[in-house]
Amino acid sequence: MKIKPECVPCILTVRVNELLKLITEEDRLKRAVKELLLFMTRNLNYDEYVTVYATNAFRLVKSLSRNSDPYREIKVYSNDAALRILSELEKRIGNLRGYSAFKESCLAALAGNAIDFGVAGYSARIEDFSKEIEQIKLAVDDSKKLFDKLSSRKMKILYLMDNCGEAVLDILLIKQLTTMGHEVIAVVKSGSFQNDITLKEAEEIGLSKYCKVIGSGTDGSSIFWNEVSSELKEEYMSSDIVISKGMANFEYLSEAD
Repeated sequence: MKIKPECVPCILTVRVNELLKLITEEDRLKRAVKELLLFMTRNLNYDEYVTVYATNAFRLVKSLSRNSDPYREIKVYSNDAALRILSELEKRIGNLRGYSAFKESCLAALAGNAIDFGVAGYSARIEDFSKEIEQIKLAVDDSKKLFDKLSSRKMKILYLMDNCGEAVLDILLIKQLTTMGHEVIAVVKSGSFQNDITLKEAEEIGLSKYCKVIGSGTDGSSIFWNEVSSELKEEYMSSDIVISKGMANFEYLSEAD
């Protein structure tokens, strides 16, 4: 998705809020906010992908704040909280079989997508997710169609991961996919972007116990083709199915060549 006028204030709000939390010295904060405003004005190009614009603004925040991982504490908290409810969800899914187990794991992965601390005007409550999964009503539900396709033959599945916390719940779906005999490759960020999972957090939650894990080769909000590693490009092109989590991946991949 290309930049739209309404995208600008949203991105600016998130980035200024980050600076407010990261820089406590008032004069330095004022200079940082001014530099951010100038950067976003000079680089506003309506033919650019909104994900690239947001990524470059976040890179500037990291530079101005001298903090290479501004969401680190939130990421640890999110993963720890999700791990506390993981066993409960595993037991629930363990009592199911076939499509029922698959759909329940899909719902858990969907609910996890709401664990996002980088959205303006939104606050995530991880502790409520076990109940929320039970209450999900899907406007579009193609899970049976996907299950039938996955049951037809063994496939290579590329799983583009998104936020911390959410990534823990993704384990439930990954386990279902590998149990069905599929090869799953999980893609995480190689550098920090907001609260998205990186190689560091993937190691902390033990993701490699369930599937192959690779870094994207970049700290971009999505898998920008001009930045990602050759390994990721090869895995992407050779995959039978791509499971893409997160708005940034959708906004970029839905239009990128």
